[in-house]
Amino acid sequence: MTVDREDTTRAPMLAELRQAHEEIAALKRALEQREQTEAALRESEAQLRGILDAISDPIFLKDREGRWLFANPATVSTLGRPLEELLGKTDLELYADPAVGEAMVAVDRRVMRSGVAERVEETVETPGGLRLFFSSKSAVRDRDGRVVGLVGTAHDITERKRAEARLRQSERALQASQRVAHVGSWVWDLDSNGVEVSDELCRIYGVAADVLERDAGAALTAMIHPDDRAQVQRRIRATIEDSSSTPMECRVVRPDGEVRVVWAEAGELVRADDGHASTLSGILQDVTDRKRAEEALVRQGRFFEQMFVQSCVSTQILDKDGWCERINPKLGQIFGVKPEHIEGRVYNIFEDEGVRQGGVVPHLEKVFRDRETAEWEVHFDLALASASTGVAVSEARKVWYWNRAYPILDARGALEHVVIQHTDATKIKEAEAALRRSEARYRVLTESIKDVVWIIDAETLRYLRLSTAYQSRTADAIGLV
Repeated sequence: MTVDREDTTRAPMLAELRQAHEEIAALKRALEQREQTEAALRESEAQLRGILDAISDPIFLKDREGRWLFANPATVSTLGRPLEELLGKTDLELYADPAVGEAMVAVDRRVMRSGVAERVEETVETPGGLRLFFSSKSAVRDRDGRVVGLVGTAHDITERKRAEARLRQSERALQASQRVAHVGSWVWDLDSNGVEVSDELCRIYGVAADVLERDAGAALTAMIHPDDRAQVQRRIRATIEDSSSTPMECRVVRPDGEVRVVWAEAGELVRADDGHASTLSGILQDVTDRKRAEEALVRQGRFFEQMFVQSCVSTQILDKDGWCERINPKLGQIFGVKPEHIEGRVYNIFEDEGVRQGGVVPHLEKVFRDRETAEWEVHFDLALASASTGVAVSEARKVWYWNRAYPILDARGALEHVVIQHTDATKIKEAEAALRRSEARYRVLTESIKDVVWIIDAETLRYLRLSTAYQSRTADAIGLV
């Protein structure tokens, strides 16, 4: 824009007013951006914390040396120790039984050394004794691909194993201001090559104002990161030549070596009477903290994504109206569905006839309406669900599921998502049914046989079963059962 300099007294005042206007606008934008970034970070942290706190299975993170860096409440509850006692410790330091710690360390080292995820059964010491867990462990990598630690999830399979053991036993006998906004300003006199800078710009660059008084232009240019310097100079030339101004990010290197990321935008270009560019102003904002917050969001997102995808727990994320937004591979495996057939506004849980007829709706209302966690088991008809929703399944069958659903709230406490996790309990239910049938057959046998028959536990020598004939002939033995 060309400024007519008929009045040399008004020009400096107008320039100062424009500069002040630009600084105020920039400060406002900077504050808005900072608030948005901080709000997004808080919301992301709250969501991640809510998910991790609500998940019923242990989730943990360890560094390259096997030291605990993170444990969700389920992990703390399982191990029966305060979080402070876990963090910074290795499994060898946590478990009283060396064999337990050594076995876990061996798996962790193998996963971090190979970079290949493993799913293993592990024995864990708990306040209630040794428990058996099915653990999923994967290497955590930094942005350069180097293994820096390990993330894992674990599911208690003790009861399932006990049921399987009982079944096997039965079968054997019978199974994670400008200073506030960090905005500086500058005015460059292109004729004299002098640069006036604000105090905040000096703070951003990490230099005192008197250092820049000698040759601010050269000093500020020299502090631009070498890899960014050519790009900055091209942008400045374009602004001077055709009055175009495009915001950009670049890095500056302070005298102490610290690298800061700045957002810069040229303001008004003032031209002299003959049309040549005489003055250029602009603003510069230190966005290092914002960039770090963004990187933290990316790290959190990467952590959540790895945890979600690699979890051995079937999980789906629904929006506040019941539409399925996301499923993990485990859910696709146990339900026999593909993500593209269920994600997006394709599947709504309240329209699923299998959910309705399975008596699940009251549990869902507790979560969606009352924003409370709900747990239930259901004998789910996949064929009915597929027919009522149009979602294809690989095998139309009835399956027993144990389910846990919990609400995810936004920063204001409003419902944003609902997470539902499922455990396929079909084998356990079948094992329990087989055990009951086996016991019924034994009962019929012992009640109908006329011979004297008894079954004794080989370890305790206690009577497990006496035939009716035995009880009638040896009444005193009944007290031993």
